[in-house]
Amino acid sequence: MRSLIAAAAIACTVSSAAAQSDTTSAVYRYRAAIAALLELKPGMIAAEVGATPGVIAPEMKPQVAANGEVISAGLDRTTGTTDLKPASVDAVALIETLTVVDAHTSLFASIGAAVKPGGVLLVVDVPQENDGKRTIGLEADDVVKLATAAGFSREAESGIVPGHYAIRFRKK
Repeated sequence: MRSLIAAAAIACTVSSAAAQSDTTSAVYRYRAAIAALLELKPGMIAAEVGATPGVIAPEMKPQVAANGEVISAGLDRTTGTTDLKPASVDAVALIETLTVVDAHTSLFASIGAAVKPGGVLLVVDVPQENDGKRTIGLEADDVVKLATAAGFSREAESGIVPGHYAIRFRKK
């Protein structure tokens, strides 16, 4: 009985923390499914880049096993650059970042330089919306164009996260 009460308390804490933003809560609820879309394997080096990195990193770690590595990459929101080194990662999850970065071309170029040939880029974000005050998000077609220009080809799409697109790309 005590474990059920503890589990309920943890669920309420997680639920209230995640409820701060509808989009963040959707990503949080579907974090295991998002990590699975990366198709990670033991020994890989994977990175999560996002407005709040570390959301899916814990789900990625078991997939790369003890000899792999998961990085929560730093991001300069003004320039769109990451702190990832060139050709240093096998996979990148770009989670809800296009809404907070204006320099999309630089962001995709930075990630394109960091991902090894044959590596994966997964973009999970919201379609473009305008509430009359500001525009957030980026259309999926624009994401495909940016990723293609950065050396990726579209491999798969998923609607697993409500209100979001999830597009997996492969580095050429």
